[in-house]
Amino acid sequence: MSDFVSDRLERARENLNVQVNALGILSGLIVDAEQHIGQKPARYQGLCQSYERQYAAVCRAEEAMARLEDLGDDDSYWSERAQELAESLADEYGQRGPQYDILIRRLVFAEVNVEQLEKSGRAYDTGEWRSANRAVLEATQALQKYTESQKSEVVQRAQQSAMLMIMEIAERVIAPKYPEAWAMVVDEIEHLLPAGSSDE
Repeated sequence: MSDFVSDRLERARENLNVQVNALGILSGLIVDAEQHIGQKPARYQGLCQSYERQYAAVCRAEEAMARLEDLGDDDSYWSERAQELAESLADEYGQRGPQYDILIRRLVFAEVNVEQLEKSGRAYDTGEWRSANRAVLEATQALQKYTESQKSEVVQRAQQSAMLMIMEIAERVIAPKYPEAWAMVVDEIEHLLPAGSSDE
């Protein structure tokens, strides 16, 4: 079994244990509340409702475990699929820094999760499907947003470089012949710059 599937299986197993333990605690509280049902009927009723919700959570956790155990049979397929997605995204976004590796891993994880959900053939509720698709969308948007901000920074740096070059040329040409005019230009530029920019 690949690390990808085994990590998810381990997390699903831990989640199932937590859900089952919570159900056991609620069961004990209900037994205790039954003894005092005449004095606190609302508490007993509230605990019964919590038990029903927790039982549903245990069922979902069991389904997730079963689905992941079934995926173990297709382990090589999912491992190859994750690798294929990672390579494709690395071709597009690679060599841009370690933060891209993290964003790519998140997107691959989310996408493979959706594909596994769709391929499982089991009945899943719309909330689960919507949540899985939202994870893909958010990971994609994070990758795109970071890329756009990087492009914007590159453009800003290029613009700043060009402006500095223009200022250096203007200073060499104007300042020696027209010092007062140059002083006025510098003064106007300082007024236009955001606070603190002229100190840099």
